[in-house]
Amino acid sequence: MCGTASSPPFQTDVGVGQGSSLSPILSAIYFAPVIRIWEKRINSLSIPIPASALSFVDGGLLISQEKNSEKTNATLYAGFNILSPILRDFGLVVEHAKSEVFHFTRATKQSDPPPLDLSPLGGPILRPKDTWRYLGFFFDKKLTFRYHTHYYNRAMSTVKSMRMLGNSNRGLSPSQKRLLYRTCILPIATYSFQLWYFKGAPVHYSLKDLRKMQRRAALWITGAFRTSPTWGIEAIAGLIPIHLHLNKLGGRHNLRTASLPRQHAIRTLLDPQHSKSASPHRMATSQLTPKQNIRLKSPIVDINYRLNETLPAFDNLNGELRPGQRLVDLFPDRFSFITVKRSDPIARVAHLRKLDEVYCMSQNEENTALVIADAGGKNNIATSVAHVHRGHSITKRTLHQAMNVLPTEAELFSIRCGINQAISTPGVNRVIIITDAIHAAEKIFDTSCHPLQLHTIAISRELKCFFQENPANHIEFWDCPSKDKWPPHHAPSTPAKCLGILAERTSAIHILGHGKCISRLLTIRGSNF
Repeated sequence: MCGTASSPPFQTDVGVGQGSSLSPILSAIYFAPVIRIWEKRINSLSIPIPASALSFVDGGLLISQEKNSEKTNATLYAGFNILSPILRDFGLVVEHAKSEVFHFTRATKQSDPPPLDLSPLGGPILRPKDTWRYLGFFFDKKLTFRYHTHYYNRAMSTVKSMRMLGNSNRGLSPSQKRLLYRTCILPIATYSFQLWYFKGAPVHYSLKDLRKMQRRAALWITGAFRTSPTWGIEAIAGLIPIHLHLNKLGGRHNLRTASLPRQHAIRTLLDPQHSKSASPHRMATSQLTPKQNIRLKSPIVDINYRLNETLPAFDNLNGELRPGQRLVDLFPDRFSFITVKRSDPIARVAHLRKLDEVYCMSQNEENTALVIADAGGKNNIATSVAHVHRGHSITKRTLHQAMNVLPTEAELFSIRCGINQAISTPGVNRVIIITDAIHAAEKIFDTSCHPLQLHTIAISRELKCFFQENPANHIEFWDCPSKDKWPPHHAPSTPAKCLGILAERTSAIHILGHGKCISRLLTIRGSNF
């Protein structure tokens, strides 16, 4: 086919080579009608127990969910009865020797489920096993994955055998040993760790074996004594602790989910904002009740949480940052910073007197707007507050909350809200910003590449319009240390510091689109020798 034109049909006896990337694609195209026909026929029977099907290249999976194992067997029997003639019509054959049945249960008292008898359909009698291997994953009845981690902990024997390759006197160098461990051992030990390593999962049993493995590897790399502390030899060998390594890999895995196609099965399980219009699965997080979502612990929950995070965004080519178009180039005399040496008590007292004078003066000038901005955080929830004073009263108040936002970003956002409200007020020629985060205010005029660049661009655009309206318009930034508890600044800072608990119990207002920051991984030196 080429565009809308297609050639006449012809026969070919040339297949796809072994391991070719076309093999799974052609297999999915050929097998997709099988699944669609099976779903239509199984739904037409109006079976009370829902059933679904999944296909992985040359493997298929029939799923049924019910508390009674006999009912699930009946549903699977009906599904297999419908699927067999469809496969036969498509020229496909079921390998009964590879067919298995497995039951998952949460019951504390485990009983042996009955076998699935497919002999009337020409198949075998399938008896459930204690563990089930599928696509390289080992499942147990309660999904603890202990057997899975124990099986892939065979990397421990590989670590033991690596001693033949060298010791502290001869053989491989320490850097080569470290490279060998990271490239040949860690991928085996951490294979499919997303199944059992997620937030809220009981991982102590699995991490214990992995820590033993990495300790042996660190002793071999460094040639240290057996009694050496684990953290010390890991630092010298340049190996981060295994749980931090899993956090790093898990975070990358969750972010890669954003690049999955719309039709991917994982998309159907995610929240609506991440599903890309995919039809939600009946077990998707969007289909669960609020109580179920609170109790749910799953890798899907971690993916939703990570995709909600706001990553640092940069716009270095924006016109506001071009030389000659920046605020520092066009209006260098329209803004000023009044700071104080915080380590000098005498200077701070004198600075507070100046703040009192400025505050009293702003109350008597109609063309002056005084903005007091502050931000605080508690329980990983940041609150940004800005009060706009004009005359003897507060004309506007703004309050925003976000989860896991950096303090500097929250402070800058409060300043941004205050500036926006002040310059939009008619008749204002002078804007005074009082904040305890003068370093955040300086980011407004910092045109270098930094994580708060989008705020810088937005504020610069607003200030440029403000300065162009009237040559007399200008803005001042005053430093006000929070520990001095200057009364006008202490008033808005109180809700900023105390609203964290309230916001955690209720639904927080997510500014910056579910604003969440990236946690920094612990840096341990010793990667070079």
